[in-house]
Amino acid sequence: MRNYLIISLLFLSVGFCQQIIHTTAYENGNIKSITYYNKTRNGLEKVKYEQYYKNGQKMEEITFKDDKQVGKWTFYNIDGSVRGVIEY
Repeated sequence: MRNYLIISLLFLSVGFCQQIIHTTAYENGNIKSITYYNKTRNGLEKVKYEQYYKNGQKMEEITFKDDKQVGKWTFYNIDGSVRGVIEY
């Protein structure tokens, strides 16, 4: 019975939270950017953005809520090490 309840809750949560992912790529096939959106009653809400260098390393990562930056905006060096962080 407990497993049935957990599975039912999982199916319900999938129905309420639909995420859309938009990606762009460089000519060499590596990911250039990934933007994550949640589908809401009023349309799409951007929740996260990641940008990458041509070599595949992450360049920056930003989180959003209500179309405003929240949390941390993290910048990375081309070797993957953290260059800096801005907190909102």
